[in-house]
Amino acid sequence: MPASAPHEDDWDDPVPRTKPRRWVVLAVVVLFVSAGAVGVLLFVQPQSCGACTGCGSTTEGPQPIGGAPPLALGSPSPGGGPDNRSYTIEVAPGSGLRWGELSFEVEGSTGGALAPQPDWSLFAKNMSAGSTAPFATYEFGTGTWTKGGSVLMTSAQDLVLEFGTTDLVGQGDQVVATYSTACLGPGTVSEPLP
Repeated sequence: MPASAPHEDDWDDPVPRTKPRRWVVLAVVVLFVSAGAVGVLLFVQPQSCGACTGCGSTTEGPQPIGGAPPLALGSPSPGGGPDNRSYTIEVAPGSGLRWGELSFEVEGSTGGALAPQPDWSLFAKNMSAGSTAPFATYEFGTGTWTKGGSVLMTSAQDLVLEFGTTDLVGQGDQVVATYSTACLGPGTVSEPLP
């Protein structure tokens, strides 16, 4: 019996293999890569952080990645004279901290806040650029920034406290900075005044 040629309607013929189309394979690869990227972004930046950058989550709440504190103050350096006593303080801010997210007070040796005097002032300068003009000004009496509150803090900036005729040298007082941000939450740092 001669072998018969396969016909289209033979039920026992093998199903011909189709090659996957290249665009389908490419679309599947792009879909998986995109989903992985979105997953990584959601894991690294918690939803509580809002629009901040560089924060992660710890058991103590949101913190900058790497565990650095959101703000550090350098040792106050006294200046001025009997009529214009002042301190210059270097700042080391964390990611995304703005001057307007800070409030300041001077705490006495007993732990209570000292009443600000009318001749007290606080401002920020770009000291590394040799600028003498302040770009941000804080009003002790009202606890608000009257200028420059939206400026992003950098380590090239210094904080200048002016106390007029008030002599705080050797009293055991300290400057206290309180911050509150959507990403980092609330916190306080302090530095003793020499």
